[in-house]
Amino acid sequence: MAISLAIATAQSGRRVYYGTLADLITSLEEAQLARRLSQRLKTLVFPALLLVDELGQLPISARAASAARSSRPAASPSSTTH
Repeated sequence: MAISLAIATAQSGRRVYYGTLADLITSLEEAQLARRLSQRLKTLVFPALLLVDELGQLPISARAASAARSSRPAASPSSTTH
């Protein structure tokens, strides 16, 4: 289902980032170690749709969970539901 959503979003001309949780965490940890976390986070929030697959399938460290939480953009007023 997630892949179908990603394909439909891409076909509508919007940018999509799709990856596994393990790949996302590895990417964030590597960026943090290289002191490029801010740059990596900008890359992750640029697409119209960010899909993270395989949630709940891998145990993650507290540091990795913190890095993943920091990658979430703040909700804009137009994207909140009342």
